[in-house]
Amino acid sequence: MSERDNRLSLILPLSLAVLMLLLQLAVDNQLLRLDVDALQQGQIWRLLTAHWVHASMPHALLNLVSLLAILWLLPELRAPRRLLTVLLVSSLWIGLILWLWYPHIRLYLGFSGVFYALLASGTVLIWPSPLGRLLALFLLLKVIWEQTLGPIPFSARLSDGKVAIEAHLHGVTSGLLVGLLIRRNNQHPRL
Repeated sequence: MSERDNRLSLILPLSLAVLMLLLQLAVDNQLLRLDVDALQQGQIWRLLTAHWVHASMPHALLNLVSLLAILWLLPELRAPRRLLTVLLVSSLWIGLILWLWYPHIRLYLGFSGVFYALLASGTVLIWPSPLGRLLALFLLLKVIWEQTLGPIPFSARLSDGKVAIEAHLHGVTSGLLVGLLIRRNNQHPRL
């Protein structure tokens, strides 16, 4: 990583955290959340922006701490291109899947789906280390729990009782795919 990338790998996570807080404090989340009616009217930016606004300040703070914790835990994700790739691809992936595959989800906001994408990408990048295996087990158990039993009560309370477990599932799938692509690119840089 170049000196510029080293600086960016420190500045970018902090900038993203500040962005998340500013959006929570200064912007009406109705303007940025995923809203199926607005998407159908051409407001496509919502596929990206929905992940940066939250239902409440506790919800935003939980996601902010999660973002900073995962980037501290997995420095492999801090490279600016990697981080931005995971954020962009997973945001679009999750937004599109929620919009097109889940007609019962008319509104969505929050960073947790993208958080799971970061976690899954990082898991792929550090596999087969003990931490990578532990994270893989955590992701597997969390997704199985949510898909069979529903959201964990603690997370439901923080997000005003509505947790889009579908975003978590598809965050993991997008993160795994992006992580595999990053890993492949590292092994074959010309591809």
